[in-house]
Order: sequence, then C-alpha cells, then structure tokens
Amino acid sequence: MHPLLTAGRAAGVLVLTVGLSAAAVPAFAQSTDPRPRDTAEVARSAGQSPLRLASGTSNPFVMAERSRPSTVLPPVGDLVAWQPVRAEQEARARQLRQRVAAQRGRVRAERARIQAARAIVQAARITRRPATGPYTGFFGDRITLRGYRPHMGLDINGNTGDPIYAARMGTVVWTGWKSGYGYVIDIDHLFGYMTRYAHLSSVGVSVGEDVFPGDVIGRMGSTGFSTGSHLHFEVHHYGKPIDPLVWYR
Repeated sequence: MHPLLTAGRAAGVLVLTVGLSAAAVPAFAQSTDPRPRDTAEVARSAGQSPLRLASGTSNPFVMAERSRPSTVLPPVGDLVAWQPVRAEQEARARQLRQRVAAQRGRVRAERARIQAARAIVQAARITRRPATGPYTGFFGDRITLRGYRPHMGLDINGNTGDPIYAARMGTVVWTGWKSGYGYVIDIDHLFGYMTRYAHLSSVGVSVGEDVFPGDVIGRMGSTGFSTGSHLHFEVHHYGKPIDPLVWYR
C-alpha cells in the first residue's frame, strides 16, 4: 500500500485519508472501538450538530422541531406524578365530549329543518276543489257570446254567496277587480304555481295573507263578463295557463 494512504475504521465505516497526519483525522475515525454508535454519538465525537449531520440542514425551525423532547410518562406506581397526566387527559376528554355534543346539536337542528321542509312540501301537495258545484265549463277553446275564444280555466256552477275555498296552501298576491273577470283573488303557491278565482261576489282575504287548503277566501258571484253565478278557476304554472283537472291529478 502507498505510504501516504492510511486506513481506519470507525462505526463500521471505512475512512480513507490521503496525505493527512493523524492529528487531522477526526476523533471518531481514530477510534478502534468496533461497537457501532448512533449518529448523535458520532456527531458529538466529530464536534458537529447531530441534526445537521443526520438531516443535512441547519434550519433552526427544523432543528427545534426535531429536537423537541417527547412526553415521558412517570412510573406506574407513582400516583402523585400521574396526576398532571390524568388532568390533561380529562381535559381532552371534556373537549371531545363538548365537540360531540355540539355536533349532535347541529345534526338535530338539520333533522328538524328537513322535517319542516318535508311538511311544507306535503302541505303544498294537498289539493281540494275550490267549490262544491258541478263542472259546467272546461279548459280549452270554446265559442262564447263574444265569438270563438280560448277558455283558460274551469267553470264550477253554484249559487251567489256559496263559499269559495283555497285549493292549496299559498299566499294571496292579488285581490280586486279585473276586466272580464270581475272580482278576483290570485294565490301564489310553491313550485311556480298560481291559482285564480274569478267572478266573485265578495273577497274575504287580503294581499299578503297566508291561506291553507279549505280556507274560505270569498263568495261565488257573477261579476265581470258572466252569464250566471259560477266560479271561474284558473291554474298557472310559471305564468302559463294549464288544465286545472291535470293539476288535481
């Protein structure tokens, strides 16, 4: 072997020094102890930071995080030493119970909201006849005294003063006189539906009032363009007239 090449073993690693004196070789490389040592011990022997040697970084935040001491539990029999640990665990348990209780409260509130929405939808689907008399006119085109005209609703015969009922749950959006219709009540319902009750002799509700199926909203009459006492009943879906009999189904 060349006289300038010397070899030494340290922690199971072959260290080669070329043209260096023994004083220049690190202390851990001069050791003849064959037992392996961990990285921290080797680094201390070499006068270096264990974190720098192990990770190759000198970032103080990374070093502080990696050097943070882990929790050391006290001996099992030392009840006094265990009291802080028990208090900490009980505090964490209380926080967890509070979070679970809050989550359960949110779930209960959401269930109540869903049930209320279902009740509203169910009530909105309940439909009843707006008057008790027989049908005398149906949806579609027909010939009238004014000639061939479309009939956009359903005529129900009756006597003047007979009660007129709300067909579905909704909110009154119009009451008053309309040309041709006489006294009219318009009720806005859910899902884009609107019902109209025409030729009334009197109006029993006001704008903004909420009504439910079966509520008496007015009285039958023959106001406007009418040949006799009856109710003209219309159903609109997003502004377009539809057959009320189809709506009932």
